[in-house]
Order: sequence, then structure tokens, then C-alpha cells
Amino acid sequence: MGKKKSTDRIQSVERVVHILDQFSAERPELRFTEIVERTGLNKSTAFNLISTLEALDLLEQDEVTRSYRLGVHLMKLGEIAKKSIKIIDIAKPFMAELRDSVNETVQLAKLENGFAVYLEKVESFHPIKTNSERGDTIPAYVSGLGKALLAYRSGDYIEEYIPETLKRYTVNTIGSRAELLDALKRVRAEGMAKDNGEFIEDLVCFAVPIFDYKGQVNYAVSVSVPSYRLTPEQEEVLKPGIISAARKISAELGYPGR
Repeated sequence: MGKKKSTDRIQSVERVVHILDQFSAERPELRFTEIVERTGLNKSTAFNLISTLEALDLLEQDEVTRSYRLGVHLMKLGEIAKKSIKIIDIAKPFMAELRDSVNETVQLAKLENGFAVYLEKVESFHPIKTNSERGDTIPAYVSGLGKALLAYRSGDYIEEYIPETLKRYTVNTIGSRAELLDALKRVRAEGMAKDNGEFIEDLVCFAVPIFDYKGQVNYAVSVSVPSYRLTPEQEEVLKPGIISAARKISAELGYPGR
């Protein structure tokens, strides 16, 4: 079906949405007179619409202040909407934008049982590329993406999934849980993780966490660069580029901060 023409719209539905739109984080509660004033509706129409919204749990009225606030049914619908959001659909345009600006491979990952799981990848235009694919896993402690994710997990999570002694893949691999915990402190302080050839010796990875509307980190985005291509000048471009991409994705997930 095509988009409805403005002449096909139902006025009462538009008025309901207009009422709900008056509530915000800055104005979570409104009195009846404030709603009338802000919407421009006459009192009779506003009263009937508000009464219906209240009966459907879309609005609720405080028994003491008599002010209205958004109801529990909207919270349920909001949770359903949040679960239906596809992280890849949200992230990929920003990943492509980042790839175009730095011409290096950009990846998106989540954390599962101590492993970073690749969800999406936007390849560089260089002939030599990374060999990871969607669905591949890598121990979180040896990757920038994994460290960006582990930095926001509890100590219990790390104790459960990260052993005290860690397998070394290259001379740069972190060798112990204690060493990893120090690295994760730096990630939280700097807002960025780095894999300095810790899994593949000649591959460097910079990663930044992605925050959702609750301030939680379930995903991270990264740029991978062969060490022979990484110059100090390029690093100065890469880092703010990754941070900017992560912030844009976080904003799309409803994160209000920076």
C-alpha cells in the first residue's frame, strides 16, 4: 500500500498523537489545562480524547497532583519497538560512511560467552582485505571489538568467561586476566579499545562501544588496518571517525549522552 494522502488522515487519530507528543523528558507530566493550551484543542474535545487514552492505559493521572503522564501501555509498546530495531540496518549506513572516509574495513560485533561475534562488515577498497566474515567469532580479549565490549561487562562476567591465564596468539597478545582488566580500565577511560596485532600480527584494530537508550553496551564498531598502512597521520583521522560513527549509531538507538 502507498502512503496515505493528507486528505485520507483521520483527524481524531492525529489529535491523539498531538496530545502524546506534548510529553517529553523535560515535561513528563502535564495538567489538563496545559494540554489544552499546548494543543489548541477545545476543552470538550481534549477531555474526551484524554479520557479515552486514560481508559486504554496510554495516559494515567496522578491522584495527588491531577497531572497526566504517559501510561504503561505505551511503555509496553516502546519495549516491543526497541526489540524490533535491527542493529545492522541502523549501523550499516554509518559504517559505510566511515569506510568511505578512511578506506579501511569497518566491522560491527556483539559479545557472546566471552567471544566477539561479527555481525556486519564493510570492506575497504584495497585489494588486500581482512578474512573475517559475518558470524565468525574471535576470543574477546584479543580483539579491539571484544575489549570495547568487555570493558562494560561486570567482574562476574569476566571471571566466568575469561580464564586467569590466556592463550597467546602473537607476541602482543594479553597473557592474563589481570593484564586484561588493566587494559579494560584504559578502554573505559579513553572510550576506545585497540588490538595491536594481538590476534593477527600485522593487523591493528581500533574499536568504540555503542550505547543504547539504557546506556548499556551490547555492540561495538571498529576499523581494521594492516600495520604497514597505518601512519600517525592516518591514525589521527581514524580515531575521531570511529568515535563519530559510534556516537551516531548510539543516538539512533536512543542514547542521549556522548
